[in-house]
Amino acid sequence: MTQITIGVIFSSLLYSSLSIHWIERTDTCLLFGAFLLLAFSLVWLMSLDLNLKTILYLGILFRVFFIPYIPSLSQDFYRYIWDGSIQILGLNPYLFKPSELIESVTFASAYEIYQPMGSLHVSHYSNYPPFSQWIYYLVAKVSSGDLIVAVLALRLFAVLGEILVVLYGIKILTYLNLSPALIGWFVLNPLVILESFGNLHFEALMMGLCLAGLYYIFRKKLIVSSLLFGLAISTKLIPLFFLSVLFKFCSFKFFKRFIICCGVVFFITWIPYINLNLINNYTHTLSLWFVNFEFNASLHYLFKEIHYLFYDFNIIKRIGPYTPFIVVVIVLCLSWIRKNNTPKAVLESCLFILTVYFFISTTVHPWYIIPILVFGMTLGYVYTIVWSLTVLWSYWAYQSGGVEESLVIIALEYALVYGCFLFEMFNGPLLIKKPKRMRHFKFA
Repeated sequence: MTQITIGVIFSSLLYSSLSIHWIERTDTCLLFGAFLLLAFSLVWLMSLDLNLKTILYLGILFRVFFIPYIPSLSQDFYRYIWDGSIQILGLNPYLFKPSELIESVTFASAYEIYQPMGSLHVSHYSNYPPFSQWIYYLVAKVSSGDLIVAVLALRLFAVLGEILVVLYGIKILTYLNLSPALIGWFVLNPLVILESFGNLHFEALMMGLCLAGLYYIFRKKLIVSSLLFGLAISTKLIPLFFLSVLFKFCSFKFFKRFIICCGVVFFITWIPYINLNLINNYTHTLSLWFVNFEFNASLHYLFKEIHYLFYDFNIIKRIGPYTPFIVVVIVLCLSWIRKNNTPKAVLESCLFILTVYFFISTTVHPWYIIPILVFGMTLGYVYTIVWSLTVLWSYWAYQSGGVEESLVIIALEYALVYGCFLFEMFNGPLLIKKPKRMRHFKFA
């Protein structure tokens, strides 16, 4: 109890310091130190073999500090509220950039939301998929221009996603004969607490819907699985990568019906936004992540530095347009080469697809790694936990108020991640080397 108390007090002090803005994004050394200490605290608490109930109580405690928190590490939530607010005015967020509307919109707190949104958001069309837009609309409707109420409403959806991850993560862990207490690597993880509950990114919501959808696919429940999976895709597009993995797991008849039902759900969510300019605007915005934006990349930065030895221009303009095709090839290879005939194999393929995708991506913000953490936790891969803790180091780039990355920090981050990844590829997941025997749970 003494060790648990020390860990709890230690973590609580760090989270409270972040939640009251005592440590800001530009306080690089303090922020970096806080991330290191939170990583140490997570490992400390998980090493104490906490039971599931204690883990959940601690997860609630650490999140309480962030309930009234206005995110300071990310400005994305301002765009969520903006998109919802202009929908109330009858405007389509996929057709208008904030910079085009700021002089004409009349909703409350328009300038209060617009000013801190950042140049990236104000100069581009919305890139958030339609189910997320439905949520933003509902949040704006409920908040009526009150920023605090909007943040609290967004936080409810964030915590809903985390609850879904916990519920269905425990079901899947139990099925795989792993301890449900492994969910603690998600519940107590500073990446999840800060980026999902704190900064209001919806990766946890997407993964909650995705895990629930996979669970019901494993149980051969067509309607509920396709509804949940379709909503997951419509929250964030990432689950599109996993569809082909399911081909070998399901019968052809079930798979065909599942794809059709998912497509129907996905299409329905788009109906309020359908317009002749929609496809062009949306694909243009998405393409920016492949041909314009660079942040916290690994292999891309390595290849770019090698490329600069021979050429004096940025390689992203040359290889960026081909990245989606590379990803498609990787997805198809992992879908067809691997058997994918068991739930464990399906989860592993999903994890490896995401891992390779973010290894070659040009942009890897911290919250992007939450899906990798979720899949890795259900399979016992330590490299996913290491990545979830080291990816936070990328906030070092904001020390000057702008964005100025440190290649030393990035190299250290990925040296740890790649080292652990390669070790586990040869030796198996470290968290389940000697799993305890547990009661087998059947999906049927």
